[in-house]
Amino acid sequence: MAERPASIRELLAELSALAEAVPEHVAWADPQSNRVELEDAAGSGDALATVEGSNGLRELYAECREIVLADVGNGHFVHRAIHVLVDLARGAPVRTLGRHSLEVIPFGSDGGGGRYCLDRASGGIYYLPPGREEDGTYESDAPAFGLVSNSEFLAWLVACCRDPLAAHEPRE
Repeated sequence: MAERPASIRELLAELSALAEAVPEHVAWADPQSNRVELEDAAGSGDALATVEGSNGLRELYAECREIVLADVGNGHFVHRAIHVLVDLARGAPVRTLGRHSLEVIPFGSDGGGGRYCLDRASGGIYYLPPGREEDGTYESDAPAFGLVSNSEFLAWLVACCRDPLAAHEPRE
């Protein structure tokens, strides 16, 4: 019998426990800098209801307000839903050119200037390394510009937390 994939809630619970344990493995880690803030019953996914193609993010934000993993690798952050909306209003990249041409919703970052974005069409989560941005368009042919994980982004973050000092490169 095939193993059932973990639910978003299960992955967030595991990620939360691992985030709390980061200071045990990283001497300089601040316990408040590594946390998963779970959502209350209301959820914040509805904040994105008017954003076309945001279904994958709405599922995540129904369970989670924010993920801060400042001391895991170079850092990994899933921003609050309200910050996603503010970034979109301020002209955050909404399309990409180069290795991949996509319509995206930026929702997180890696602590080094890279962004995690949801592809509106496929629901895939892409990593955009630091690159040229102009008028809402991100351009790059960098090898790291690629799919982080289609539906397994949280599982990838869990793997990163299991070895917080390792460099965890986005993968295709």
